[in-house]
Amino acid sequence: MSKPAGVATALPGEADVVVVLLAAGLSRRFGADKLAQPMTDGRPVGAATIALLQSAWPHVVCVVRPATPMADFAREAGVRTVECAQAVDGMGVSLAAGAQNPHCADEMSKQALIASRAAA
Repeated sequence: MSKPAGVATALPGEADVVVVLLAAGLSRRFGADKLAQPMTDGRPVGAATIALLQSAWPHVVCVVRPATPMADFAREAGVRTVECAQAVDGMGVSLAAGAQNPHCADEMSKQALIASRAAA
């Protein structure tokens, strides 16, 4: 798949970066599920966001509320999905849920090991 215009390719050494998409919000101010709203090309905002991230990064984790269109978009796209029913408690809860995903935790452990070896 070719990269959309304006999308940077991951830089050397960034192949292990895990992008965590926080998509478990309630869209209270918007008044509707904004991630399910269609863009001008007809794709839902959430599905288009996932596709854009996948085009630039090899590892994407999507934090969603259970039983939402965004949860469906993430699964259909094949990205690692973390359901966070407690997302109503704030963005920090969603971020923690994403970081606790085994893929993220593995990468954070590798990066910590690399950093500790570099500092030695």
